[in-house]
Formats: sequence, C-alpha cells, structure tokens
Amino acid sequence: MKKLINIIGNSRKKGLIHLMVANIMFAIVAFAAQLFVADYLTEEEFGYVKIYQSYIQLFGIIAGFGLSTSVLIYCAKEKDLKNSLRILNLSLRLGVVTSVTTLVIVLIINSFGLFTDLVQIKWLITFYSFVLVFNSVNAIVTAYFQAMRRFKVYAC
Repeated sequence: MKKLINIIGNSRKKGLIHLMVANIMFAIVAFAAQLFVADYLTEEEFGYVKIYQSYIQLFGIIAGFGLSTSVLIYCAKEKDLKNSLRILNLSLRLGVVTSVTTLVIVLIINSFGLFTDLVQIKWLITFYSFVLVFNSVNAIVTAYFQAMRRFKVYAC
C-alpha cells in the first residue's frame, strides 16, 4: 500500500496527473463537439467526417515517421540537456519534412481520386489535411516533454 502511495505521489510531483487530466478533458471536449456537430449534420455528412478522420489518422501515422517514439527513447536516455535539445531540433526538422512530404503525396493521390470517389471526402482531404504537419510536430514535442519528465510544464 505504501508503495502505491509513493508511486501516486511521485507521479503527481512530476506532473503526470496534470497531463492525464488534460488529456481526459481534451477527449471530453472532442466527444462533446462531435455530439454537438451531429445535431447539425445529416447521417451521411457525419459519415463523411468520420471517414475523413480515419484517413487523417492513417496519414498521421505515416507523416510522423516514428520520430516521436525516437525522441521519447533517445531523450529519456540522454543526460545532457544540450544533446536532448539537439535531438528535439533535428526531430522537429525531420518531422516537418516528412509530414509536408506526406501531405503533398496525399494531396496528389487525392487529386486523382485514388482514395475515394466521394466528392465530399475529396474536398475534406484537400482543405483540411494541413493538420498532418501540426499533429506530427505536436507528437514530437509531447514525446520530448515526456522523455524529460516535464509533464507538468507541458500540461500547463
């Protein structure tokens, strides 16, 4: 029992609880937003949005190129702050390059209609796929703060 209390106390001190609460709040807001939007969209339009979200999740995995996992592993092992910052800097540059490259490829493939024949999905992909770049950068920064055990700073 004492060990469990120590683990919870240590997690709280490092800010893990803050990060967890922030993620839960984000999930609640996202879910509530979908319920709110569902009132204004037809079932078909809501289906288009869900299909688009599935595509974006898949493209996001490709765009991330595993850099967030690399940052998490290498920065957690690194004791020197300068080297950790170099790893972060390089990862952010590579992340922008890979995500922009993925974005361009997705837009080219989308223009040929290889993902779908649905005009609405093509339109969503064309105009909202820029989030791939931001999601990739966000994943890298999140991994960096996790590796540095600076959850509280990131959560704030």
